[in-house]
Amino acid sequence: MTAYLDASALAKRYFEEVGSEEVGEIWRSHTVVVASAIAYAEVLCAMTRKHREGGLSAVDLQTLLQRFASDWRRVQVLDVSDDLNETIEGVVARHALRGLDAIHLASALYASGESPTPVTFVCGDRRLLAAARAEGLAICPEHWPSQEQPGS
Repeated sequence: MTAYLDASALAKRYFEEVGSEEVGEIWRSHTVVVASAIAYAEVLCAMTRKHREGGLSAVDLQTLLQRFASDWRRVQVLDVSDDLNETIEGVVARHALRGLDAIHLASALYASGESPTPVTFVCGDRRLLAAARAEGLAICPEHWPSQEQPGS
């Protein structure tokens, strides 16, 4: 089984919030986890921002950064490239998405075309989940995105 996790879903592995348990279960139950290369920077930024804003100690930040680096080695990373641009163009034409969201959806669609098993798209943004569903991807979850993710 293959799961595509956008940055909002990946971040749920490191911060206790709505959906963290589900993402943990997806991480454990799917044999392949795919993400766009951009998710690396997005998750690092979320962690360091939380530290700068006082919600995470320096020690806790280092622990999370080490855990994330270890987890990232398991991820099948898709680069943003000219090969992906055609898919991005189609996604942008069909859906009103932010730039990084368009990259995540296009990456998941690309992964779906390359995967021998169905790809489940996992994220915490309702608009992006709706676009993924419209593109024919299985989505997860149906219930925990409580709001659109700022800056995603």
